[in-house]
Amino acid sequence: MKPSILIVNDEEEVRRRIREEFSSGSYRFSEARDGREALDRVRRRRPQLITLDLIMPGPDGFTTLARWRSGERTASIPVIYFIEQEDEIYPRLARSLGANGLITYREGVEKLKKAVDKILPAGDSDS
Repeated sequence: MKPSILIVNDEEEVRRRIREEFSSGSYRFSEARDGREALDRVRRRRPQLITLDLIMPGPDGFTTLARWRSGERTASIPVIYFIEQEDEIYPRLARSLGANGLITYREGVEKLKKAVDKILPAGDSDS
């Protein structure tokens, strides 16, 4: 079965770019537009990895990750921030909350895919 990824970002264009970069069919995707929707989706179905925005409606990305890390069922889900902001404090904050990585838009979706591929084994493309 293909590994599942939850894409959390309030910008449709960013979600589309991520889906396109991962278009090989090795992963299954679900999406959330804000922190509240992301928390609800993870509560209902645990993904195998989450890409998470920082600045978004509802709880921001740091608050959302903190909530997942405090939950017994969600604490171990790998989370990679994919963000527009390039402030030098964000990588430190992300690490302190237990994020598995932080990649900026400038670094690109290609780098995000490489980070995801290191964490998740590619699934059977026939699933």
